[in-house]
Amino acid sequence: MSFNIKVPYFKQESWYTCGPACLRMALAYLGIIKTEKEVTEACGTTELGTTSTQIPATFQKYGIKASSVKNANIEDLKQEINEGRPVIVLIDPSYIYGGVGGFGHFIVIVGFKEDEVTYHDPDEPNGEYMKCELKAFLMAWNATKCWMIKLDKE
Repeated sequence: MSFNIKVPYFKQESWYTCGPACLRMALAYLGIIKTEKEVTEACGTTELGTTSTQIPATFQKYGIKASSVKNANIEDLKQEINEGRPVIVLIDPSYIYGGVGGFGHFIVIVGFKEDEVTYHDPDEPNGEYMKCELKAFLMAWNATKCWMIKLDKE
C-alpha cells in the first residue's frame, strides 16, 4: 500500500535548523504558519542543533500535543502515517546520502510503500517528497536510536 500525506515543505535556512524546519512543516500541516526564525527561537535551537525533546516541547508552546519516542519501530511510524499524521524522525543521513557519519539530521516522514519511505528533507535543494529504500532508512534511523516525534491524538 502506498500513502503520502500532503505536508507543506520548507527548506532550512541555516545549517543547524533542520529541527525547526521540520517543526515548521508539521505546524503548517496543522494550519499554524510561523517563520523559521520564530520556530528556532521557540525551540531554543543553537548552532549545536535541536534535541528530540525540544521539538515536542515547542509543539506544546503552540497548543499542539506531541511526544518524542526513543527506540520506536517501523510499525509505530506506519501507524502514524496511516492515521494521517506526519512524523519527524532523527536520522544519520550518511546511510542515505553517503559522506561522513555520526551526525543527526531531522526529516519529516510523509509516506511509505512496502519497501520505500517518502520524506521531506529540509537540507536538500529539492527535498520535497524524496524517496529512499526502507533498508537504508532503517539503518539511518537505527544509528540515532530510532527517535520519532509524533503528534498525539486529540
